[in-house]
Amino acid sequence: MGSAASPIMIPHLQFLNNDAWPVVRGLADNNGFPILLMNDYGTGRLFVLTIPDNFTDLYRLPSAALNAIRSYVLGNFPVRVEGPAKVSIFAYDNGTFIVESFRDEPAEVTVLATEATSLKDLVSGGTLTGTAHKPRHPAEPKSTAFPLTLAPHSYRVFLGQK
Repeated sequence: MGSAASPIMIPHLQFLNNDAWPVVRGLADNNGFPILLMNDYGTGRLFVLTIPDNFTDLYRLPSAALNAIRSYVLGNFPVRVEGPAKVSIFAYDNGTFIVESFRDEPAEVTVLATEATSLKDLVSGGTLTGTAHKPRHPAEPKSTAFPLTLAPHSYRVFLGQK
């Protein structure tokens, strides 16, 4: 999945191998340490996210790990973002959303939408067309992918369209 630039200290969680599934793991000296644990519980699903000792180290997780966490935790949410840390998405119940970068450099991100096949940029008036995105795991819904570049410390506003 990738690696952090330097070690990230996380608490050591003990869990029964047959009871929970580590869907995102950190590795050190051939030992696996759960970062995101998943367990079916009753009729629902329980997630445990391990927070690093220095919680700002979450920003140093590799994009692949962040994308997996976003995928599992957001579940059937109609829109989410994939990419590096310090990129956020703010969704509203009328189909609009904002993608914002808090980074000091440009960010290549992908917006994944489950209920839209095109996105209208509400600032420029342009339209983005997407491509089918293959789910990474059985619980991830089918979605349409819209790659885009965000300038440093900027945002874009979109309306999902079918």
